[in-house]
Amino acid sequence: DIEKFIANRVGVIIVSPIQSKPLTAVVEKSIRAGIPVLVVDRKIDGENYTAYLGADNIEIGRIAARYIISHSKASGKIIEITGANGSSPAYERSLGFSQIIQGNKRMNVVNTIHGNWEKESVTAPLKAILLQNPDIEYIFAHNDRMALSAWETAKTVGLENKIKFLGVDGLNSVNGGIELVKSGVLD
Repeated sequence: DIEKFIANRVGVIIVSPIQSKPLTAVVEKSIRAGIPVLVVDRKIDGENYTAYLGADNIEIGRIAARYIISHSKASGKIIEITGANGSSPAYERSLGFSQIIQGNKRMNVVNTIHGNWEKESVTAPLKAILLQNPDIEYIFAHNDRMALSAWETAKTVGLENKIKFLGVDGLNSVNGGIELVKSGVLD
């Protein structure tokens, strides 16, 4: 589709890459052709685009880590549930989170689950981890859907009230982050 836009000499291209690498070359081709490219929500590999509109995902990861450090009262053991491999939000949120957590000797990411932004990607791997490590204090998920799935999974093994859950997005919808915080499911 972007190749067609370039051939048709459109005035501007707006794109939200699901993964960073696959669209990098064609976005760069658009720029070389003199067509401005606005990258929304997710980035390509590199910075060869006109503008990015979206969250500071590195800072989101840092904020989650600072929250955990400042509220931790128990084991300091954390599970991180990332978004889809190859997506810029997953990479950047994890990067920011690691930058802060690694600087605190009491905190320890004991396991990382590579999710895909959807609830189903969390259940089986998390259940296995929780059965082996019931003293997890926090679970940080890169979006609210995966955080809810983590809570639901913890509930199946009786740990939903022992572990604290953090998500990202804070959508104001049914089962969105705002509702989940108000109901006490997410911190």
